Amino acid sequence: MAPKHPKLLRSGYIVKGKQFTLTYEVENGLSGDMRITFPFSIAREKDLHPYLAVACTLVVAGMVLPKDVEVDFSVPKLRTFESLLQHLYDIRCYSEGIPFQEARLRSCSAETLTLSHLDWMHNKKHAVHFWSGGVDSTASLLLLKQNGYSVTPVHTNINVNQSLSEKRTTMILEKELHVRALDVSIEFPQLAELGMTYSKKFNAFPDFNAIPFGRDMIHLFIGCYLARKKGAGAITFGHEHELWKNILHVHGRDILRNDAQTEVFSLKLQTVLASIHPDLHLFSPIAPLSKYRIVRDLFEHHEKILLLATYCYFGKRCGNCSNCLLYQMLFGLLYGVHISTQDFESMLKTGNVVEEETFKDIIYFFYYDLIQDQKRKPGYKQKLERKFGSLLNETRTQVERRLMNIHPAQLMPKGFQLNMR
Repeated sequence: MAPKHPKLLRSGYIVKGKQFTLTYEVENGLSGDMRITFPFSIAREKDLHPYLAVACTLVVAGMVLPKDVEVDFSVPKLRTFESLLQHLYDIRCYSEGIPFQEARLRSCSAETLTLSHLDWMHNKKHAVHFWSGGVDSTASLLLLKQNGYSVTPVHTNINVNQSLSEKRTTMILEKELHVRALDVSIEFPQLAELGMTYSKKFNAFPDFNAIPFGRDMIHLFIGCYLARKKGAGAITFGHEHELWKNILHVHGRDILRNDAQTEVFSLKLQTVLASIHPDLHLFSPIAPLSKYRIVRDLFEHHEKILLLATYCYFGKRCGNCSNCLLYQMLFGLLYGVHISTQDFESMLKTGNVVEEETFKDIIYFFYYDLIQDQKRKPGYKQKLERKFGSLLNETRTQVERRLMNIHPAQLMPKGFQLNMR
């Protein structure tokens, strides 16, 4: 039975010392909060609070899907935030297989915000970087340092299932990379309750972790406090090309498969950042690069770091999630390890693996091994060609050249070098 979505979600916020608390209430009486604890007091940063509050509100609304969202504070860039909320509604409705609905965001406050960005001393070559200890965010950190950026890494525990594993990894990598990460705690006690109440596919899309859509929007506005404190002019993430450009076209709508990790969403967030400080900049150092190129470059230049970084969706290298299977293939390719038909078939049974472009490309490199596997069933070659035929018309050299391409990506700083060394 499909869940009944409410007509109204209301929210407000409270700030005390280091802690920011979003409070919310749904019309049926369900209420809760989201608590964010910083490593320093944020009480005086009053002009930044509404940005973080509305970002948190949008993430909650994306889980609940109310007809109307009302906040009791003045919302800067209201129409832009409403369009971001629409993106969250669209991907959620698509994932649930329910009719699309229009997002409506309004403020019931008459307060006018006074921004103080002119007093913000910043360094364009200093980045606040959100770092999970994963391959992508670690590659991004390396590229930032290689391009002469001073980096303030930040780790949050929003990835519920693997936050402890991530933290252990960042602590190990800190020594290798000569950095020290700041910790920001995000507590969302009602996450599971909201998911089970208002979703028929909670923890199923993505199929690996209970992470609400839009989480990096919260990260971005957390980053604003840190950038002001540290004098940074950039806030950066580890979003690679397949995430950056992954858009589905459904019934005349552009569905951002990776929501806040896509170029379209990030461009809108950049317009909001400009209202905080005209020179504050958002970008992902690896947005022009394929997953294959990122892993290969790390393998060739920073092999130890590649092997230390995390990639499992559950934080423990389970060997079953789609990311573990992808890296099994990538490591097999880089280290010259044969993959059997049986192993390959187990990969194809993990849900949407074959829909991922990276998998489709990497499969080519194993193709001839697979069709020559003595244990394969009759007709296996034809089966592979039906599923991956267009790729199998390319030569290995053509595929590799395409995967090593540097793709256009907006928001990249001029002159940013992407050749890892």
